Amino acid sequence: MLLTRDAGERHWRPRVLEGGIAAVALALLCCAAVVGPALDSQHRVAADHALGVSYLIGDVVLVSQAVVLLSATRWRSAGPRLGAAAVVVVLACDATWLLWGNHNPYASVLAAGTLVGNLLWASAALHPDPDQGDAEAEPVAMGLSSGVVLTAAMGLPSAVLALLLLRPRTEPAPGGGQGWASSWLVWAVVVAGALLAVLVVARTAEAVRAAGRSVQALEGLTRTLERQAAHDPLTGLANRATSRARLGTALRAARREHRGAGVLFVDLDGFKRVNDTHGHRAGDEVLRTVAGRIASCVRSTDVVGRLGGDEFVVVLTSAQGEDDVMALARRLVQHLSAPMTADGRAVAVGASVGAAWSPDGQADADALLHEADTAAYRAKAAGRGQAVLFGEELRREVAERAALEADLRAALAADQLQLHYQPVVDLARGAADGLEALVRWDHPQRGPLVPDVFVPLAERSDLVCDLGRWVLRTAVAQQAAWARARGDDGPIIGVNLAPRHLASPSSVEDVAAALAAAGVPPGRLVVEVTETDVVEQGPSVEHLQAIRDLGVQVAIDDFGTGYTSVGQLKRLPCDVLKIDRSLVVSSEPGAAELLALAVRAGHAVGALVTAEGVETSEHEAAVRAAGADLAQGWLWSRALPADQLDELVLARGDASLLRGAGVADATPGAPSATLH
Repeated sequence: MLLTRDAGERHWRPRVLEGGIAAVALALLCCAAVVGPALDSQHRVAADHALGVSYLIGDVVLVSQAVVLLSATRWRSAGPRLGAAAVVVVLACDATWLLWGNHNPYASVLAAGTLVGNLLWASAALHPDPDQGDAEAEPVAMGLSSGVVLTAAMGLPSAVLALLLLRPRTEPAPGGGQGWASSWLVWAVVVAGALLAVLVVARTAEAVRAAGRSVQALEGLTRTLERQAAHDPLTGLANRATSRARLGTALRAARREHRGAGVLFVDLDGFKRVNDTHGHRAGDEVLRTVAGRIASCVRSTDVVGRLGGDEFVVVLTSAQGEDDVMALARRLVQHLSAPMTADGRAVAVGASVGAAWSPDGQADADALLHEADTAAYRAKAAGRGQAVLFGEELRREVAERAALEADLRAALAADQLQLHYQPVVDLARGAADGLEALVRWDHPQRGPLVPDVFVPLAERSDLVCDLGRWVLRTAVAQQAAWARARGDDGPIIGVNLAPRHLASPSSVEDVAAALAAAGVPPGRLVVEVTETDVVEQGPSVEHLQAIRDLGVQVAIDDFGTGYTSVGQLKRLPCDVLKIDRSLVVSSEPGAAELLALAVRAGHAVGALVTAEGVETSEHEAAVRAAGADLAQGWLWSRALPADQLDELVLARGDASLLRGAGVADATPGAPSATLH
């Protein structure tokens, strides 16, 4: 039984007790069924008795050891099954020998059986239980000795004693053997019964202690699971659900006590740069540091939570007013902007904080959190590293934006939007046989709205995908109409794809469906995306490659304003590289060299280069000197409705029809789009 001591002290004691119960019970049965008859036999000599008893003692020890081992393992594995088979074989052989003694007619068979039993034990040793090494696992409260088995063990002595007393008495053997054996067995039953009672009581006590430990472990596990469900595993702060619940609790308490409650929305600045530069391990360390700094700035009654990513929230339960809330918000901006280290390296992050305050606690938790989020968005837009309170001005803007979003939904449903097209000129051929599509909206009450007003609104909501699908369908349908009018494949049309639309799983299907519906060859469509948005959106690169695999050309827009390197360009699907207007119109020293460098970067990855924002002859001369392939801008034409470009398209892009077309009434600030 000492072989199981490595399972741990708590596990060893119950198994030894179980083995002891099995040993005493088996010894009692053997005494009644084997030893007594053997002692009464006239054919046994003293040596036979001694040898038989020694075999019997060995079998009892063997069975008790098997009980201990099997209670610590599982019957499904090969080792226990082999060990059980070995016990059965050895017991059968020993019992047979004990009954027949030296007159056993099957001696050779029993010898072979003993050898087989030893081989089975050896095989069991070669198949250890894979779960045996888990010394920390709590055993079942009653282990192998279930309540039924323990009850049977307690009743066994009484049953044996009753059988002895009720057994028919025969004539005593010469020498009084039967009388002596019967008297001896009665005392053996009494002693075994007392010993079994002690062992069963001890095992029951162990079972009660094990059950208590199991209950404690279950309670501890429940507390751990509850904490894990309510807290962020990385920082230990309250998670999104818990933070929202705490905010609701704080608002209800504020209503009861006739006071205010507030919330801060903390959005880190520059966190993605840490992940990209130093890896996610450094990013995790930054998040833990930020969590500690936020917790050190707030009051003990406030609740700090992590909403996910690099967004945190602080539920203010004891703030005295808006001034108090903003003082804490500015303190957070200051503390989170202080230098910190991650993975042994210095990193620089900051924070934009949005604040929302409910003076009477009547606000809804989700609404108040949304207000703080909106204020944080405004803080980022204002230059980052700032704290902004959601006040009346922002409230009016949100209301106006909600109304405009509803109008945009209605405009999409009623087909009130329009597409204008800006020609793109091939500088070598002097032809403009390609156009880019730009969306326009003539609002029924507000009049014409520039895309800068409503496109960002769509990009912040699910409208952007609907808007993108509408632009795709309308642009390729117009391309098909021009192709039919010309009798060829028609001009190439460039269409902008918003970052959220490109990241959507439906983006590839949307492009394919628009082409199929209009019957436009994929090569006559160019999908344009902004360089920074492609780099920041993980799935976007895969979707962009899938779109390119359809045969559609891909243009990377606004090159020179983000942080895309030539090395990153190599991994991006890119047929056209569009250089941002800021590099084209710049008059600063070295501007021409930077423009030429950007053109060479595009050519290095095998892409055509388009210069955007060409407005003067000097700009045209600069982009030609830099080696650009294509150009677009007001020097040739602003974006025009399709019917005003029919002559240009039917003339297959004769650039002599352009040169300032529609520039006089152009609206500055219209975003550019793609063409090849």
